[in-house]
Amino acid sequence: MPEKLSSLSAFTREYLKALRDREEPQGGDPLVHGPLVLHERGGRFLLYRPWQSPEMGDEPEAEFATREEALLFLASRPAISRGQLYELLGSEPEPGDRPGHPVVKKNSEVGRLRTHIPEWVYAAHVLACLVSSPENLAAVLEAAGPAVQEEVGQILGRGVLGASA
Repeated sequence: MPEKLSSLSAFTREYLKALRDREEPQGGDPLVHGPLVLHERGGRFLLYRPWQSPEMGDEPEAEFATREEALLFLASRPAISRGQLYELLGSEPEPGDRPGHPVVKKNSEVGRLRTHIPEWVYAAHVLACLVSSPENLAAVLEAAGPAVQEEVGQILGRGVLGASA
């Protein structure tokens, strides 16, 4: 790891070394998920993770000749998903049913939507994957594996220490 990145991490060198020595969990590449931001540099359109930038010397996740192509890839990135937590049933309510479309979690109805918008249910799934307690967040980070933890350290380090650290 280049010196500049480790100096910007909120985690100690010993912790980062121990992370690199561990195996990644099964279930997908952690580097495939997450949002990107668009930067223009030298007439090219570059996609970076939100905490990265060309000014910091980071490598882009993708590079395109046109803004339009970059925007298409930027917008499609969130479509890379995991198994759905929620399911939206039926496109039309059955006669005699309560109004709305049932939202089901683990075979139990947890709510209803007036309109049939599967994207809304997917967005709720993504948000439900996030937690608010430090203990649960730590468990999610541990399950995510060493690469994701290292990147979280970079995000926190840059957020707390700033880009000049």
